Amino acid sequence: MITISDSEDELPTWGPKAPQKRKTPGSAAIPRKKELKANLTNLTNLKEPAISTIESEGTQEEGEQKRSKRRKPQSETQNSSNSSNSSMLNQAWTCGLPCQICDKLISPREFLAHSRQHTLIPCELCSEMLDPSDFLEHMNHHEKTKQDTQAPPSPELMPCEVCGDLFMLSEYLQHLQEHDLAIAKAKTKDLPECETPVLMAARWVEQLRCDADTQNLLSSCIVNFDLAVSFAERALREKSRLVPRLAGPWVVYHWTPSKNFKNIIYTNLQVPDQKHILNQTDDGFYGAGIYTSPSFLSFEDYAHGRGGCFLCLGLPGRQYRANEHQDRGRPCRPNYETHTSPNREEWVFFASDQLLPCFLIDRATQPRALHTVQLLEASIRKDLGLPQMQPDP
Repeated sequence: MITISDSEDELPTWGPKAPQKRKTPGSAAIPRKKELKANLTNLTNLKEPAISTIESEGTQEEGEQKRSKRRKPQSETQNSSNSSNSSMLNQAWTCGLPCQICDKLISPREFLAHSRQHTLIPCELCSEMLDPSDFLEHMNHHEKTKQDTQAPPSPELMPCEVCGDLFMLSEYLQHLQEHDLAIAKAKTKDLPECETPVLMAARWVEQLRCDADTQNLLSSCIVNFDLAVSFAERALREKSRLVPRLAGPWVVYHWTPSKNFKNIIYTNLQVPDQKHILNQTDDGFYGAGIYTSPSFLSFEDYAHGRGGCFLCLGLPGRQYRANEHQDRGRPCRPNYETHTSPNREEWVFFASDQLLPCFLIDRATQPRALHTVQLLEASIRKDLGLPQMQPDP
């Protein structure tokens, strides 16, 4: 330790003493004392960093030792947890995994499928378990199946006069034709084997051509065998369901331009459908059908000066006297086969098989052709077992 004296007498002296002035006691000792104290403080500050450095190094070593002590228990804990997890997995693989919804033990291989069952939605109609993404499509399938099985209500049903069943207006006429065909087959069952529509038509065509050759009209005879077969089938049906007075054929005329000759000869007269077959003059004052007349010259104007006239046999059946305001452009009235004008000069047929074109005539050939066709008409009535009748129906 360094001690500082308060008196000047205690200071060491070297060499001879110089004369000194007399000073006031304590005046020079005070600055000297302060200087020594400042030096002592500086020495103390220089020693403290070294001490703190030593203390910090010791603290770091102790921290590393503590951390090493801490790591050792953590590794031991992790090893113990891994062993426990592996034992749990082995137990789950052998005994099964518990389902969190139904608490059942499920094999790991089946656990995913089992969990999916809890998310399925049952169908209220068929009890099938469905995935939510397929549920809407499944219900739409049920709705479509329900619509297919439920028949829609049939508007404007008409009762059949024969069997009493209800039919739509568009199907009613076809149903009546089926009845007519069945009745015709039943009534023609007792006829000789040769009396079939085909053989009857062959006999009629042969007779007509032979008589035409006799009258020197073979070039004007345009009878078609296929059309004759359809006409014979229709005649048998008419006979089976109509009274004899209305079932037989009648002579009619049809005037038309020359451009229509070929189609009529090969395919017969056609009912206008406004698509392929058009009306020549109007939409049909007395119905949308084929217009003919029992009079030869009444409608010559329809030939437009350069046409001709087809002499035909027709099956008018039951005729309805039509009215222009009520029947214009309309189909045939129910329970009738043809329409007529109020003066009965125009006959309207609504099916091609009701007509059989026989000759293409003019004013010069009309009398001979008419005679030939009247002979054929008598033969047809005889084959059908109908009385010979000439008055207008």
